Order: sequence, then C-alpha cells, then structure tokens
Amino acid sequence: EGIARTLVDAKSLSESLYLHYRYALGFSIVRVEDRVSAGAAPDWAPEIFAPRPGLVVGLIDRLAFAGDGASAEFSQTWFDPALARYVARFQ
Repeated sequence: EGIARTLVDAKSLSESLYLHYRYALGFSIVRVEDRVSAGAAPDWAPEIFAPRPGLVVGLIDRLAFAGDGASAEFSQTWFDPALARYVARFQ
C-alpha cells in the first residue's frame, strides 16, 4: 500500500540511479543517511566477491529521502575493507 512499483529496463538507466529517478520517475533524492558498520557477507554473494558468505565485511545501510521528506530508497552494500574504502559524496 502506498508503494509505487516500476519495472526498470537496464538500457534506460544511466550510471546514476538518482538521475534516473529525477528524469524517468519525476522525483529527486535530496538527502541520504548512510550508516557504516560490519556485517556478514550475504549468502547470495557472487563468486567474484572474495569474502565468502558469512564472513564479516564492511556494510553500508543507506536511506534516501525525496524532496517531500518521504523515504524513497533503502539499500545495503557490502564491501571488502581490504580492497575498498567507503567514501560518500552527495551533491
């Protein structure tokens, strides 16, 4: 209830999902909140992700908000801290 569901064709996306939101869906993300912690790599982690499922890796929980203040997106990103660093730039 209250959740719009839209199928997205990969060909219609740019490198910026937030630009897609603005131009294709008509709203903008104006604020994000990231919480960085550690968590277990998910069971569905692909083979290319070196830490195997269950091993502790970096974890980012992101909550993004639209201009009207409503939450518009929740995402989780797992990363190997031995190979990557987390940097956030939202402009």
